[in-house]
Amino acid sequence: MEGTDRQYIPDVWIKRSEHPQRSGGAAVAEMEEPLVVQSPGPEIHEAYIEILDLFSDQQVVTVIEVLSPTNKFQGQGRDLYLATQRHVLCSNAHLVEIDLLRVGPHVLAVPHFLVEGRTAYDYLVCVNRARPPRSSYELYPHRLREPLPRFGIPLAGDDPDVPLDLQAAIAQTYKAAGYRSRIDYSGPCQPPLSVEDQAWANEFIGLAPA
Repeated sequence: MEGTDRQYIPDVWIKRSEHPQRSGGAAVAEMEEPLVVQSPGPEIHEAYIEILDLFSDQQVVTVIEVLSPTNKFQGQGRDLYLATQRHVLCSNAHLVEIDLLRVGPHVLAVPHFLVEGRTAYDYLVCVNRARPPRSSYELYPHRLREPLPRFGIPLAGDDPDVPLDLQAAIAQTYKAAGYRSRIDYSGPCQPPLSVEDQAWANEFIGLAPA
């Protein structure tokens, strides 16, 4: 599921008894008054990957961000992501952003007007190299039915890019985590797909047509 809704499964629940006991007998103790405190809200941490240079005192060479729903929609998660993005763009580190979410506002470092209207895409990878004035963006737009790209991750100095096969990485993670048996594919995809793409997805995962 790619939307902002999450499914919560309780560890404990309270169930009404089918045979309620009659009142009386044991005395009911009064509950204590709580000490009420106010919190500014839960602190949100966003995970990302850093590539460090062992020969330059562990200097950050490349930051790889895989966007989550909280990165794209208004709130603390998006604010934190944009702050991290600005920090990297003002540093000597390369920035690699991987957006595999089909919905939500544009949040990648590349200005939206440079991408909008050029080509149709569902997923977008953006590589911004640490070369002043950092106005060049390497983009990999892909549609749902296309394999995800194989692209270069920039490293330090004159070191050649290391290739990242994103499709192979996602496939390996999917298999290792056992998502095939954990995800219910019997219902429509969320967010919804077009009729044609949903039919293609059903065929791809081996579901019989409705």
